[in-house]
Amino acid sequence: MDGSFEYVFPAIRGIQAKREYYVSMCPLRLIPKIFLFNEEELVPELRAQRVLNKNRIPEMSRYILSNRDNYTFSALTASVDADVRFDPLGTEGDGKRDGEVVIKMLPDVQQQPLKPLITATLVPGTQVMTDEYDIYAKLPAWGYSHQTVCHSKGEYARDEGGDGFCEVHVNTIEGFWSLLRSWLRPHRGISQELLPLYLGFFEFVYNARKPGKALLGSLLALLLT
Repeated sequence: MDGSFEYVFPAIRGIQAKREYYVSMCPLRLIPKIFLFNEEELVPELRAQRVLNKNRIPEMSRYILSNRDNYTFSALTASVDADVRFDPLGTEGDGKRDGEVVIKMLPDVQQQPLKPLITATLVPGTQVMTDEYDIYAKLPAWGYSHQTVCHSKGEYARDEGGDGFCEVHVNTIEGFWSLLRSWLRPHRGISQELLPLYLGFFEFVYNARKPGKALLGSLLALLLT
């Protein structure tokens, strides 16, 4: 690979079985362009790509068309034969991550129940990045700087400063939702009454920033205080 060229994606770093892994999001149309290989140079024994079962295409199409606003696919797993560098946004803490995630269930997706949650969680003047959903339209009136990306027009990240870095995006929180969905999926259905408990536990685990057995101490401290 030419050392003068690189891809830059927002990503979330995690640890599983004492090994680092990364979750990143990008438009699906970029995947075939990023993960290319020369079939003549890469022998079949080194490939892990599965052949698409064309018989499943009608079923997948029906699923997408029937769930346009909330369809979910499993994450793609890829191995990259190149040097990968992860630059954390935060400068303090074990996880090198700014702030904490807050998950709350709202009775409905409207501005009225959203405002108290925003004002109780974010310091006035905080820069907030969202998609174009109009529920966020009053953020400036509530005292916050607001920037958006328009997913409906195919915009997923925007370079505001002209420096080649797309700083306006919601990929980080969408990566978080991907982690949450993957964690909830094995439970195969959770009642609305119990869902806040699951969300609260996931919020705690994510913010604790401690893998495996190291999490036990934080959990006991929470239960005993």
